[in-house]
Amino acid sequence: MAQLTDKAEISETRKDMPKSKANKDYLPELCSTAQRKHSPPICLEVLAFLFTENDLLRWADENKYLLNSDENTRTSNVRSAIKDELPGPRRTRSFSIVWGPPRQRKAGTCIVVATNISEQDMARARDRERIEQFKKVLGVVEEPRWYTGPFPDYYC
Repeated sequence: MAQLTDKAEISETRKDMPKSKANKDYLPELCSTAQRKHSPPICLEVLAFLFTENDLLRWADENKYLLNSDENTRTSNVRSAIKDELPGPRRTRSFSIVWGPPRQRKAGTCIVVATNISEQDMARARDRERIEQFKKVLGVVEEPRWYTGPFPDYYC
């Protein structure tokens, strides 16, 4: 499959995003809560592939998903179709990251490979076979990145 997003689009759409780490050897500390005494909380980080709305539509086109539906229906439903193709464990939702100038925000969808919530989930971040399966399903060649929120409160 072709790479979903060309380099110019990646650069333009991701320039104002929350922090991401491209270093393949980077691993965050485990997520903690504010109840941890005498130290600041460590917030949730996700190892993920960021998809723009255009990326979702390209995936739908390449996979012949809801070809006769309108764009809103396709982008709303394609996340579930992608999730059904990915290796487990199943996540109840994909994360949405908002970026861009305050009046022109666009939502990006993070397709999550792993998080820093537990040692078990951190092990998924080091699982090359899992990452390659995600890349194959998503039709991408780039590596996933670690993203630091803000995410909804219940994730941190």
